[in-house]
Amino acid sequence: MLLRSWLFVPTEEVVRNTLKKIGYDAKEKGIDYRTCNVVVALEEQSPDIAQSVVGQNQERTVEEIGAGDQGHMFGYASDETPELMPLTHSLATQIGARLTKVRVEGTLKWVRPDGKTQVVVEYQKEKNGAMTPLRVHTIVISTQHDDGVSNEQIAKDLMEHGQGGKTKDEKESEARCRQSAITSFLF
Repeated sequence: MLLRSWLFVPTEEVVRNTLKKIGYDAKEKGIDYRTCNVVVALEEQSPDIAQSVVGQNQERTVEEIGAGDQGHMFGYASDETPELMPLTHSLATQIGARLTKVRVEGTLKWVRPDGKTQVVVEYQKEKNGAMTPLRVHTIVISTQHDDGVSNEQIAKDLMEHGQGGKTKDEKESEARCRQSAITSFLF
């Protein structure tokens, strides 16, 4: 089945509003939503890809239909957290949300819109094969920032404000916060 649409999407407006919401409002931050070029280049799917997705005039079962040019996602549920996500994912997501909050609220005025987090957890394998989290081993927070902010200030501020809402396990762990200074990005 080939799906076509004549729906108009105001792509440039959506892109500019999204960039503005994220906080890209100055060329010094890598991009300014008011002045950036937004190029829209939508084309029909190639016939080769379409053939693998829907076949060439053939009826196909759902299992026989290819993915076309779509991305693939995979994952699993875990009982490590109430969200049924792996603990590392939940903690990294919470820290990333906190990083966004301290930027948006102006708590850390030097933080720019692009940040990344990673959490490493040490596990113990139980006799029944289950893996039990023991401690948070490493927390990595990488964030784009204003020029002139020292690595020492970044580390101090992220230790104080970037890990808000720590869980009991995190507080009791021997977590080490590492930071990475990122000052520019290529677009």
